[in-house]
Amino acid sequence: MLKVIRPSLPESCRIICVSDIHTHWQELDMLLHQCAYKKGEDFLFILGDILERGDDNITAVRYVMELAKSPRVIVIGGNNDTYVTGLALRYDDEKFLQRFAAKPNCCFGEMAKTLGITDFAEDTAAKRKAVYEAYKAEIDFIHALPDAIETEQHIFVHAGLEGENWTEMTDFRWMLIPRFIDKENPTDKTIVCGHFPTYALGRADNDLPIIDSERRIIDIDGGAGVKPAAQLNAFIISKNAARYSYETRFQPLGERRTVIADCEGKDDWIFADYEKHLFTLLTFSPDDAPDGFIYVRNNDTNEIGIVPECMSGYWDGGFHVWGNLNAFPAVHKDEPIWVFAEYAEHCWCITASGEVGSVPKNAIK
Repeated sequence: MLKVIRPSLPESCRIICVSDIHTHWQELDMLLHQCAYKKGEDFLFILGDILERGDDNITAVRYVMELAKSPRVIVIGGNNDTYVTGLALRYDDEKFLQRFAAKPNCCFGEMAKTLGITDFAEDTAAKRKAVYEAYKAEIDFIHALPDAIETEQHIFVHAGLEGENWTEMTDFRWMLIPRFIDKENPTDKTIVCGHFPTYALGRADNDLPIIDSERRIIDIDGGAGVKPAAQLNAFIISKNAARYSYETRFQPLGERRTVIADCEGKDDWIFADYEKHLFTLLTFSPDDAPDGFIYVRNNDTNEIGIVPECMSGYWDGGFHVWGNLNAFPAVHKDEPIWVFAEYAEHCWCITASGEVGSVPKNAIK
């Protein structure tokens, strides 16, 4: 059964929601400054996945623990957070060794390394106990996290909810449901979730939150630690009596640079869902695509476009790409831009408006 926190909201307040930090606590700190977050006045809801998919787990959990000292900060658990509690507390030694061997570069492994422990094959139980005792406060904090937050008009959860009796869900399903924004909302409230990056849903060529008014579902996961050109999103709910309004702030994870020349861009981008679709690499003359790009065809839709070659590869017996096709956003002189990769004469970027795609190097300094 889900552990649900039901805070009492005042007549007027702001709720700042973030999700899927994945150890990027410095960008979270920048994002909260950008939101002019007021400790003790604003509510801050962190919707799980503080840990993993990054390399600063210990600092990240301690940063969040410090935030959570405020009674208006509520943190819920995500599926990646359960990995450290499983390794520390829930798995027997055999299962621990299997899981740790599959993923040694994890939060628990990071903790163990600070104690000089890198191999658990011998004295497994004693070494696990040593790590837990050294990081008891951090592990217990994660282990005690609730599963959802419910207010008058909203429910906040990591991945999604199922069934009319959603508080009775089992098997961590509320942390694992993929693409929940495309499913049915089983409640009469608006559900705010993370877990699945918005960029992978094909609704826009950016990482910004998606609001599905019909289903009353809002996905705020900006893809941090999961995809190239990712960001942390702050989804801000302003409450004034019974009226609610929404706004968004975002903090990209890449290197901040400056646009030095206007670039017109294009608007014929094509969604590329690398998790579901296979692609075919096409052969064209060198003049058909800029240097560093390749032509590909989506095997399901037969759509054809270009994508940076460095954002493609073979696995599971097929050819995949992990960037939308024909993604060339417009940029304007003096605006900030965040660069994630460079190839030939282009960079893969997030623009000031949040669009993701290729921008010429000569338009950036």
